[in-house]
Amino acid sequence: MARLTDTRVAALKPPKVGQAEYPDDLVIGLRLRVGAGGRKSWIVRTRAGTKVLNKTLGSYPTIGVGKAREEARKFLQDLAKTGAPRVNRTFGQLAEDWLNKVAKPNNRPGSCKSDDWRSTFCRNGAIANWTLSAVWMCVN
Repeated sequence: MARLTDTRVAALKPPKVGQAEYPDDLVIGLRLRVGAGGRKSWIVRTRAGTKVLNKTLGSYPTIGVGKAREEARKFLQDLAKTGAPRVNRTFGQLAEDWLNKVAKPNNRPGSCKSDDWRSTFCRNGAIANWTLSAVWMCVN
């Protein structure tokens, strides 16, 4: 495909089913994903070791082509400096994310003693500061 521009992106038609992806020729890994419903989202696809990472940057037209390229470059530079963000998390951060995204929304108010869990596993627990790779070595 030719270079992505705001005009070309706006003119892209959604596929009949599934999703279509259009790579950018200026920033390696930047793609525009177009869904069958017409939604257009910017993603960055790259590798961190053996893992494929897909980072959603936002939707078009909220984020234009220039801003998407800028955000993709920033993400790729940060990734090169610090490594994969999910791989470098601690067990406490993982537990905190799980409590906020899964446990809390799926339980009745007051039924999830998330503050007790947070203090046990996320803040004060013995394994709260272990990296996920250390936890993984213990269970395997």
